[in-house]
Parts: sequence; C-alpha cells; structure tokens
Amino acid sequence: MDVHRKEFPISPALLSLSVEEVRKLDEEVTGGEGFEYYTGGFIRKAAVFLNKISGRVREAYGEYLVEVTADDYRLSTSCTCEARSGMCKHVIALLYSWVFDQESFHDVGESLLELKALDKEDLIEIIGRMIQYDPRNADFFEENPDAGTELDTPEYGDLEDWTQ
Repeated sequence: MDVHRKEFPISPALLSLSVEEVRKLDEEVTGGEGFEYYTGGFIRKAAVFLNKISGRVREAYGEYLVEVTADDYRLSTSCTCEARSGMCKHVIALLYSWVFDQESFHDVGESLLELKALDKEDLIEIIGRMIQYDPRNADFFEENPDAGTELDTPEYGDLEDWTQ
C-alpha cells in the first residue's frame, strides 16, 4: 500500500491513529470487547479509501457493515448492528484491525488507478461480473444510488477528547 502517492492518498488523520487511542476508546465504549472481536478474526473485506476505512464484521448473530471516516482528528462511525450508537464493538474491532494490520486492507485507490489504465471493453466486462456477482450493483447506474441506504453516522469529537 503506497500511502504517499499523489492520486487517492490515504488521509493523515487515518495514518496517525494510534493503538493507544483505539485501546482507550475500546475500554470506554465496550469494556474491551472490541479487542476480542479483532483477535477473534471477525473482520472481513476490510478496505481503505482516502479518509475512510470499511469492512464487514461477521459474528454468530449476523454480519454487519462498519465504516469509519477520519477528518482532522474527528471520527465519524457507523455500523449496521442493533447498537445504533455509531461506536460499538464492531467499529472498535475495525479500528484495531487498521492500527495493527493496515497492509491487509484492500486499497481502493490502487484499484482505481488500475481501472483507469484499462480500456472500455475490459471495464464493461468487469462491471458485468460485478452485476452477476450481486445484482444490486446495477443500482449504481441510477442517478442517486445511495438514496435511502445511508447509515447513521454520529460524529465523535476530537480523538484527544477520547484519549485523555
């Protein structure tokens, strides 16, 4: 993962997130349960793009979509679990995965650079496979594909507020 490339660079706010900050959040929010989810290997399909990390957390009760956006030392988080608070054990597990295993995250920026180099026919073939894999991907051809699917994203103040 080339974190210093000029096109699609990974956010300094994400890159500066520390283990200590995540540990503090984990203790305050989940009592350490987030670390258990991280070490239990529940994180799937983790990805990074610009200032956002996302992934799926699979557990016995289901699979949840988790997103964390970092802007100027502020975190906005969302998870599709029933907690609905925005900051939950699934979010914390993804944060641990980021600070310990950044290299395992799929870098969407690198994929976009590869796609830019392809010709139209190759792109059409890839899009066709994506729709076959999941027909809901055809929704991205609509004018506003995200309407009605946005996750709750409460903001959490400065990271310093959480780690002091």
